[in-house]
Amino acid sequence: MSIQRLFALVAASLLVFPAIVWPLPPNPARIGGTVTLINSVQVRSADNIRTARTAHVADDDFSFKVSRADGSDFEPAAEDADGLNSQDHYVIDIPIHHAREQTGGALSGEMALVRVFVDGRELNVVSPPNGRIIVGNSGSITPVDLVVQDAENGETLYTQSQLDRAVRAAVETWDVGGDGVIDLREAIRALMIAAGVE
Repeated sequence: MSIQRLFALVAASLLVFPAIVWPLPPNPARIGGTVTLINSVQVRSADNIRTARTAHVADDDFSFKVSRADGSDFEPAAEDADGLNSQDHYVIDIPIHHAREQTGGALSGEMALVRVFVDGRELNVVSPPNGRIIVGNSGSITPVDLVVQDAENGETLYTQSQLDRAVRAAVETWDVGGDGVIDLREAIRALMIAAGVE
């Protein structure tokens, strides 16, 4: 009788705990966040983007993908193909490598690339720089807000160091008083010269 009970206990445990028999792949590393176009307009889940320049772009025109540093895809694919969710965020689950169950997944700590597409055309990811991220651990959730640039529309983005240099150069050029600050008179004079009035 005890052998029958033991057999029943083993059979019940296999039904209750199938992971013992069939190992499961690790939980993915999740990233997600907002998307801001270069002209500082955050993409919303509504159909209009609140700017005349990009009003033709709806949130569901966007798709997102994470690939390896060399551009190859993970298996299964790490992508969000249906635009933004109701909180105006994209969400991507990056599969994590497992020796038997998910050999095409990412290794925790591996560098990967976030890629953004609109109507199938790839945009430049400016922040994080060149779309580079570090893949988190299995089950991790990492916020990654994206700033993207559409080179086809002629939009230009300056990095923070380029902006800092431009500000220093402007102060050196227009700071007549030499105090390191451009006051109202100096700003008006700079505008007049730039406009060709003076």
